[in-house]
Amino acid sequence: MIVLLTILLAFSPLAQTGQRELTACDLLNGGLGSIDFDKDGVENCKDNCVLDANPTQSDRNRNGIGDACEWRERQRQQWETSGRELRRQAREPVDLSKLIAKSSDVVLVRMKGFDWIENGGGVAKVEIIHRFKDSTDTTQQQYVRPMWVFVPKGGPPELMGELLLFLRNPKAREWRKPEAWPEPERPAEALKYFRYELADFKYGVLGVSPKRLIEIQKIIDAERR
Repeated sequence: MIVLLTILLAFSPLAQTGQRELTACDLLNGGLGSIDFDKDGVENCKDNCVLDANPTQSDRNRNGIGDACEWRERQRQQWETSGRELRRQAREPVDLSKLIAKSSDVVLVRMKGFDWIENGGGVAKVEIIHRFKDSTDTTQQQYVRPMWVFVPKGGPPELMGELLLFLRNPKAREWRKPEAWPEPERPAEALKYFRYELADFKYGVLGVSPKRLIEIQKIIDAERR
């Protein structure tokens, strides 16, 4: 519920009214556009499974998550376990063409874990090995630029070693190299240009193999033509 409220906060039309101090229920209902999104007769703020209808509010294991949406958590846990091994072998069942099409940046990186943790996830500064696809303005691509990647809570846990990242950043093309370009530990102004998010929660991080690298380059070359 807390994660859902955080996501909806920025999109809630109620957040723009300024008429009174908004409650968590205001934000949730405004973001979902209804006080009972799944139409099961239980208001969103009282519903233990907001997105799936469960009028009885059954919660057999009493963990606060309704039985109707326990499958989401089971699916996440299953992918965390199986996905780790698939990434190690670079055998994830992913459509690379579709993944690349919705990514603004595709990079081969070396990761050393998270640099810092934030609400809802962690941020890692990555060491770039190769840029397959770059959203920065072409006149700025000659400069070495840092890249921070935000990984939401529940995302791939083992961000270590060489990995392929499929990212989104709508602000990257707006960046212009300043006259002096120091690199402090966490440059707040630059961060908005160099902070990327996974283009896909499940397949935004993939394992690396020579075959996969060749396939990605072919797809991107064809995309550019």
